[in-house]
Amino acid sequence: MKQTDRIGVNAVEAIFVKELGWIFREQTVSDWGIDAHVEVAEEERPTGRLLALQIKSGKSFFRSKGNLRYIGKREHLQYWTRHSLPVAIVLHNPESGETLWERNDLHNITHRSHGTWTIEIPRTNVLSSDTRGSLESGVSDQAVYRRL
Repeated sequence: MKQTDRIGVNAVEAIFVKELGWIFREQTVSDWGIDAHVEVAEEERPTGRLLALQIKSGKSFFRSKGNLRYIGKREHLQYWTRHSLPVAIVLHNPESGETLWERNDLHNITHRSHGTWTIEIPRTNVLSSDTRGSLESGVSDQAVYRRL
């Protein structure tokens, strides 16, 4: 289990660093639903614009042939929606190398019974340099902090 987790974190880090050129900071101490923060970099310079990541790794997340559904616990959803940074969930399949992501927004959450919820992760949301624009549109910036 721990090896699968490490493989996922390492794969996601490689995509952000090598393909996107962003700064990846793993959260290893007191991790409670946020595995890393990434910072947008422009021409190898940090911008101060951040995104929090929850990274899940394993082939079991990829059973569906269509869009994926991640099932989470209510306490994690509450933590993510109250977080000062926007949060994205990233799923990695260590067997196929497929890595998908979705922004954790209340509008794309479906509440279920027994304190759980689901989020649909489209197969088209492949984590790569091709999705840079979509990723950046949900990254924190000064306007976010002014609204707070």
